[in-house]
Amino acid sequence: MTLNEKIKALRKEEGLTLAQVAKATGYTVSAISRMETGSRTISWKYLNFWIDNGRMNFNDIRNSKNVRNC
Repeated sequence: MTLNEKIKALRKEEGLTLAQVAKATGYTVSAISRMETGSRTISWKYLNFWIDNGRMNFNDIRNSKNVRNC
């Protein structure tokens, strides 16, 4: 599963709408949708929203298929 697919699945598992996540992160609904579909690069700020709330950890990120090693 790619990172954007993991994030989308996590948001749905949590019962959060795009609008709710947009309000919490300061991104637009459109930007979040594009990050979840892979048409926009996922920002660290957006990843930190999931990490800071204990919903994701760095292993989730590192083990995703579409993450480049730094």
